[in-house]
Amino acid sequence: MAGPDWPPFDFFQSHNNVPVFVYKEIDNMLRPVEGFSHPTFCVLPFYAMEYPDKNPCCLMSGVESVKEIQQQMLLQQRPESCKKCWRLEDAGLKSDRLSKNETLDHFSNIDLEQLITQSRLGKNEIIHYKIDTSNTCNAACVTCGGNSSSTWNKLLHKNNLPAQKNWKILPDQTADWINYSSAKSLSFRGGEPFLSDTNFYILEQLIEHNNTDCFVSFVTNGSFSLNARQKEILAKFKNLNFCFSIDGIGPVFEYLRWPLKWTDIENNILWCQANNVKVSVSYTLSNINLLYHATTTRWFTDHDIKYLVNPVYSPGHFRPESLSVEIKQQLGQQHDSDAIGQWLAHSPSDDKLFAKFQVEIAKQDRMKNISMRDYLPELAKLLKW
Repeated sequence: MAGPDWPPFDFFQSHNNVPVFVYKEIDNMLRPVEGFSHPTFCVLPFYAMEYPDKNPCCLMSGVESVKEIQQQMLLQQRPESCKKCWRLEDAGLKSDRLSKNETLDHFSNIDLEQLITQSRLGKNEIIHYKIDTSNTCNAACVTCGGNSSSTWNKLLHKNNLPAQKNWKILPDQTADWINYSSAKSLSFRGGEPFLSDTNFYILEQLIEHNNTDCFVSFVTNGSFSLNARQKEILAKFKNLNFCFSIDGIGPVFEYLRWPLKWTDIENNILWCQANNVKVSVSYTLSNINLLYHATTTRWFTDHDIKYLVNPVYSPGHFRPESLSVEIKQQLGQQHDSDAIGQWLAHSPSDDKLFAKFQVEIAKQDRMKNISMRDYLPELAKLLKW
């Protein structure tokens, strides 16, 4: 191993005139594969911002003071606002905290240890952005709603039910959001982010600022059909990732992400793999797909796709725990029940939420003119439908 500006080998043998930076590079090369980790530090409160909400992390709850959260993290204390990540990590699962630490470590070209040091010195700056620019979406996912999906609003209007107001942010409304020169990581969400022209305007600004090294991720439902202009813009970025929202395979996916088709997702994953686009998965876990957890995660593993588990917290009637005692007992008898064990504990509130879940699912099936039995016969049997 050698760098282009390293001295000759005999200098090493005699330790003669070897620059300090060379020893530092060697130390980095010899760093263990798993790298440096920290029990409580998360890059998001220090280096990230989400728009339009102007919040460092959408998973935080009850945030009163970001400064206080920062101080607690640096003191190796667990902020209560970050309990969703702590719960996943305590269950042996990868949290968004761990995922974002790895991402920013890699794409900022600064070790996590250095990012922490900068934070202690108050030299941190926003370099990671999460962007929502509209609720335009072509799906009405079971656990979603009108604020994030125009298709949901259309469905609600059709059934004479109250709907949210559709919204979009125009390019000139993003003027002070992003430092295009220093941005290291940028994630587009939605709605469906490929249906927003503003997102591609933002990418064009990165190109104009000669920042095509910036890591760019689209959190997509996977049904996209890119036009020539979009492909041309995307092709200029060296670090591109499409994070597919996949909660099941085949009919399980099609029920949860109605009216999308599973074959479109498979074809688009193949397109990504053929066009040097990295693929990852955001896996939303609910009481609807808990039964299919092993099948779903096995598919991710078989296709060598990294995934992050995101349990539903709201609406409460779609939480993984919102099932009856009887159903949880049957799930606990499965040979792979250890993987879902943390969601099989029961409390009285689960029974009330389970009752509401059944009412909501029946209502959604009527609105969509579909039946769970045609998509998820195993779950329908457990529900005695």
